[in-house]
Amino acid sequence: MALIYYLSSYHAISASVVSWQDFTIKKSAHVIIYFIFAVWVYRSLRFTTLRQAQGKLIFWTIVLVGLYAATDEIHQSFVPSRGPNLRDVVIDVIGAGIGAWWVANIVYKSKLA
Repeated sequence: MALIYYLSSYHAISASVVSWQDFTIKKSAHVIIYFIFAVWVYRSLRFTTLRQAQGKLIFWTIVLVGLYAATDEIHQSFVPSRGPNLRDVVIDVIGAGIGAWWVANIVYKSKLA
């Protein structure tokens, strides 16, 4: 969470001079970061709650990570050259959903962790 907050505190920089490449790089970073964040949240919920169903854990992971994504966008409204964007929250939630599904269905079903 601290890394996300830290990175969103800086002026927006261009990842590429080509606009579609800049968009793709930045939004891919959103998905990857929130994927990792969701894996951490899922694991913490799984080990701190008493025998919750997998679906509930996935749901609450997505809700918690989505709320953080929304507050991060509010935070960006106070940073010069940045602003809140609902599309970013949606992309973050997609990354969180993929991460929560992956950790629940791939990692824990195959007993890798």
